[in-house]
Formats: sequence, C-alpha cells, structure tokens
Amino acid sequence: MFWSFGLRFIIPSLLAALALTSCMTPSRDVALGGLDLNDPQVLERLQSGLTPAERGALAVYALRHWPSSRYFCGEALVDSSGRMPKTVGEAVAQTLAREEADAAAKRARERPLGRVEQMLRDRNEALSRRDVIIARQNVARMQPDNSKSRAERAAIADELDEIERLIGKLNRDLASDK
Repeated sequence: MFWSFGLRFIIPSLLAALALTSCMTPSRDVALGGLDLNDPQVLERLQSGLTPAERGALAVYALRHWPSSRYFCGEALVDSSGRMPKTVGEAVAQTLAREEADAAAKRARERPLGRVEQMLRDRNEALSRRDVIIARQNVARMQPDNSKSRAERAAIADELDEIERLIGKLNRDLASDK
C-alpha cells in the first residue's frame, strides 16, 4: 500500500521536474552578458548543467578570465578571430583551449634541449652579458681618471675579454655542428 501511494506521488513529481528542466535553457547556451560570475550561486547554477570537465573550465573562466574577477589574469580570453565568448559554452570551449595551449607551452619549456639549442641559448645569454659589460665599460670610461677608476676599467676589460672568448668558442662549436 505504501509503495503504491509513494509511487503515485513520486512519479508525477519526477515527471514535473523533467518537464521543468526540459524547458530551461541549457547551461551552455546561457548568454554571459548580464551575469555576475563572481556570485557563487550564479556560478553553481550554471555549472549544474555541465560535465565535470566543463564545470572546472567554467570555474577557471570565472576566476581567471572574467574581467571583473579579483583574480583576473589581465588577458581577455578571445577566440581565433579576436571575439570574446558570448555564451557559457563558448567560454568553456575557449577556456579549455587556452588551458591546453598553456599546458603545451609549459611542456615545451620543460623539455630537455638538444645540443645545438642549448648552445644557441648559451650564446644568446653570453651576448646579453657582453652587452651589459660594454654598458658598464662605457660608464666607467666617463669617470674621472684615478687609480680606482683605472682598476675598475681593467677589471671590466678582463670580463669583456673572457666573455668574448666564450662567445667565440660557442660560435665555433655551432659552426662545426651545423
């Protein structure tokens, strides 16, 4: 008896709930304009109709890419044509694409460099150090001539000779590897 009464009450309730949810706009189609993604209740309501991965992407969008978020990354999320997302679905898709691109860039930065790539990096660093040394040398040349400034200019000249030798060695190594 209880089961039949319970089923008579539960089944119409479930049917009414299904009818109501089928009339609602799917979360992915909700326009972003006018929404306050800083409001946890709004965000929770939007996430309820998304898959777990999409929920996470929407949370990242709201936290890092929503312009009025206090943790806004400073770089607007746009698609390949430079258009900002207009719907929750577009925001989720663009966030997932950005996160994948960021992860790929991180993997590329962390991968071990080949011998030639490492030599090129070392040479570029040496060239930058040489530029700094030359700038210091120019400043030292403008100082009044006394024993302290002569000693400083000599030390800078030694540093410059050393870095020039390193650059020459790297250039020879690069030429022999190409």
